[in-house]
Amino acid sequence: MSYFESEIIQNIVVEIDYLRDFLEYCSTRVKEIDSPENNTDYFHTLYALSDKYLNLYVRVRIDTDTEAKMIQQDIKAGAHTMGMVIGGDPEVYFKSLMKECKRRIVEITGEDLDKEVDLS
Repeated sequence: MSYFESEIIQNIVVEIDYLRDFLEYCSTRVKEIDSPENNTDYFHTLYALSDKYLNLYVRVRIDTDTEAKMIQQDIKAGAHTMGMVIGGDPEVYFKSLMKECKRRIVEITGEDLDKEVDLS
């Protein structure tokens, strides 16, 4: 089985595709109606997408397989599309993007993503 065919990688890729589509939808909603709810959805989705990209990037970065290296290059290209500078490190970029999303969510809602939630 190739690296890309593993169930874990396939699940991450499916989640990334879904999140990218949903982020595009959220972006359209924010442009149409600039509300706290729409902005929060956008930043929560961008945070989740960045987290998935970071997870996948870390997994493929440690592998020397040719297919893993190709995935790594695809992630770098995606990061450039999202705003990473040429020659930047995707791991640093995604961590920074997640931090910015957290900051924006706190700014909009006061919700702290690092704070534990009592679900009882």
